[in-house]
Amino acid sequence: MATGDISRGIKNRVARRIMDVGNVEVSDVEIYTWLSDACMDILTRQPEATNPEVCTSKTYDATTSSSPILEAGVDEYTLPTDFLWDRKLSYQADYSDATSPITYAKRLNIEQIGEADANQKSGAATNPYYWIWDGDLNMDVGTMVVTARIILYYVKYVPNYTVSAATTVFTPETGAIGAAADPIVSRLYFPAIEDYAVARCLEMRGDMATSQYLMQQYDARLDRIAARWRAQQNKEYEGRPGA
Repeated sequence: MATGDISRGIKNRVARRIMDVGNVEVSDVEIYTWLSDACMDILTRQPEATNPEVCTSKTYDATTSSSPILEAGVDEYTLPTDFLWDRKLSYQADYSDATSPITYAKRLNIEQIGEADANQKSGAATNPYYWIWDGDLNMDVGTMVVTARIILYYVKYVPNYTVSAATTVFTPETGAIGAAADPIVSRLYFPAIEDYAVARCLEMRGDMATSQYLMQQYDARLDRIAARWRAQQNKEYEGRPGA
């Protein structure tokens, strides 16, 4: 199966379900846009364990393969370009020493940074803190040493479609679901994203009753999947916004 076959198959099923195989009323790009919107909605609502494809990590150390390269005394580094939100962060003072302990840092919310709690103002290798601000990863590990290794575990952003107000043309971001790119979410959600896209297409036609019914089906699919994982998984995966 070639890359993009899955996306084209879902798109074709959507077109058949709305009885517009020739894309007279709804274009391919519009269908792909709704599929992309569904993928982002799923990422922000569902347990991360159901979408292992978007759970990844970024290593910061002094090796040449690291970008940006970790520097002694520097505590602020650029986040990955595909960063959506963080899951956890580990700190090791000397990654070349197998006995050097790995410590998981406590995440501070922005409003906590200015609090008077002494523990939150005295980070150390054994008591590290981190926070996200203005596209950067900020850390308090005492004094950053050049032998350190930091691993940021995070959820990747799902490329989407942008629209120009002047031309009203949808333009895919690099890697967005389309004829040459398959969905980034788990196969568990393929029926759900199809329902979502059909609902939005029918909404464009003014068939609000059927659209609302399909959105209810979409929500029900997500709830059933979430119920299974939240009852079994380790809470480590529950790093969604607001969780």
